Amino acid sequence: MPVSWKGTLQQYVGRLHRAHVGKTDVRIIDFVDDGHPALRRMWEKRQRGYRSMGYRIG
Repeated sequence: MPVSWKGTLQQYVGRLHRAHVGKTDVRIIDFVDDGHPALRRMWEKRQRGYRSMGYRIG
């Protein structure tokens, strides 16, 4: 399900950071459909959300 709202993004990312035995790193892989304008805009919003939470996109 595509996500663009920052609150939902923070919730999903927060779940990934929950402590678990043996987990040392968290890597988020986000897929983008560049061929669809609405999905492209949602990706642009997610990028802003990731950056505001301190993530590096690259």
